[in-house]
Amino acid sequence: MELTLNIYKNNKEIEKTYKASEFDLMWGTMEDLLSAVGVDGLDNLNDTAALSKIISALLPQVKPLLKQIFDGVTDSEIRRTKAKELVPIFIEAFTYAFSELGVLSNKSGN
Repeated sequence: MELTLNIYKNNKEIEKTYKASEFDLMWGTMEDLLSAVGVDGLDNLNDTAALSKIISALLPQVKPLLKQIFDGVTDSEIRRTKAKELVPIFIEAFTYAFSELGVLSNKSGN
């Protein structure tokens, strides 16, 4: 798995690209992501109003998440990313967070 974050100049030209082939999320970040979405929120991803609430709750987590995944990225660079390109990154981060929680619950159950 390789994640890519493009930084744009003038909204069209790629100025810089960050790549991450693997990443570790801090427990606090996973907590923040999961509490923002909530378990019930995952059932309502096709509901526009519910999705709006989830996105609003996640906005404060965007920069810390990207900074954990892409070493060295700055706040000003994050402002020059395209929102549509962030979706695969968030999907991968959520998938990772849930898989890690599954691993943790399996280990604690033994």
